[in-house]
Amino acid sequence: MEFRVLGPVEMRSEGERVDTGHVKQRAVLAVLLLDLGKMVPIELLIDRVWGEGPPVSVRNSLYAYVAKLKAGIADTGDEDVVLTRRPGGYLLEADPDKVDLHKFRGWVRQAAAADDQRAAELLSDALGLWRGPALAGLTSPWLSSMRVTLEQQRIAAVLDRGDIALRQGQCAALSGTLAEEAVASPANERLIGQLMLALYGSGRQADALRCFEQTRRYLAEELGAAPGPALAGLHQQILRSDPALVGPANGYASGGSPSQVPAAAVATVPRELPADITAFTGRSAELAELDQRLNGVGAGLAAVVISAISGTAGVGNPKPKANTSNRY
Repeated sequence: MEFRVLGPVEMRSEGERVDTGHVKQRAVLAVLLLDLGKMVPIELLIDRVWGEGPPVSVRNSLYAYVAKLKAGIADTGDEDVVLTRRPGGYLLEADPDKVDLHKFRGWVRQAAAADDQRAAELLSDALGLWRGPALAGLTSPWLSSMRVTLEQQRIAAVLDRGDIALRQGQCAALSGTLAEEAVASPANERLIGQLMLALYGSGRQADALRCFEQTRRYLAEELGAAPGPALAGLHQQILRSDPALVGPANGYASGGSPSQVPAAAVATVPRELPADITAFTGRSAELAELDQRLNGVGAGLAAVVISAISGTAGVGNPKPKANTSNRY
C-alpha cells in the first residue's frame, strides 16, 4: 500500500486507487497520516477535520468514516498497515516510506548530509513526489494551515536544490524553474536571490536587475518593507558586475554572502574608462609656460608654484595663474 497527501489525498494498493470516500473521510485519513504512528485524540481529530462548530452528530460521522477506512485497508491485505481505536483516540501505523510526505522528508534529510551529486538526486526525487498543492481539496482551518507549512517545506527543498545547481553552473535551466516559483512566492528573498544569480550567470544582467526592482516594489507596496541586507547586497554586486560573483559558493542560502556562479557562466563585461587624451589642443603657449615653471622648481626655487587652469573644458581662457605664497 501507499498513501499520498502531496496533492489530492489518496490511498493506493498495487498501483490502483482505493476508495477513500467523502471529503471529510479523506480529511480524517489525512490527519492520521500526518501524525503517523501517533495516537490522535478524538476531540483533536474532530477539531482538525471540522474546525469550530462541528455538527451535533460529528462523533457518529467520525466513527463511520474510520470504519470505512479500516475496511478499505483490510481489503488490500496489507498487514503492515493498521488503523486501531485506542482509549480516547485513533492510531494509524505503517512504514513511513508508504506515505509520500514522510518519504519526502526522509530524502530531504538524507540530502542535507550528502555530497552535491547525491543531494541533487535525492532532492529531485523528493520533489517529484509532489502532484500539486498538499492536501488538495481539504478545507478546515487546521488543514489549510498545514498546507501552507508543507508548501514552505517544498520551497525549501527547491532552494536547496537551487544552491547545488548554481554551484554546478546550471544557471540557464535553473532560471526558468525559479521564475515559475517566484510567481507564487514573490516575497521569498532566498528564492529571489537565487533567481537573480541564475539570470546573471546566464548572461542576463538586465533581467536580474529587473527582478530585484520588481521585488523591491512588491515588498514596499504589499508589506511596507525593503529588501534585506543580503538581497540588497547582491543587487549591488550585480550592478557593478562584481568579480566576487565568480568562484566557489559562499552559501547565500545559509545566511552568508550570495552564492557564487562559475566563471564560465558569466559573460565578460568591459570595465574600462575611456582612453585618456594625449595632449591639450591649441594651447602651445600655455603648455610652454607650465613647463617653464616646472623646470624652475627642478632648478631649486624655494617656492613650489601652484598653477590652475580655469574654465569649462574647451572654452574660455586657460591662462595659468600662479600663486607663489604656498610652500611645501
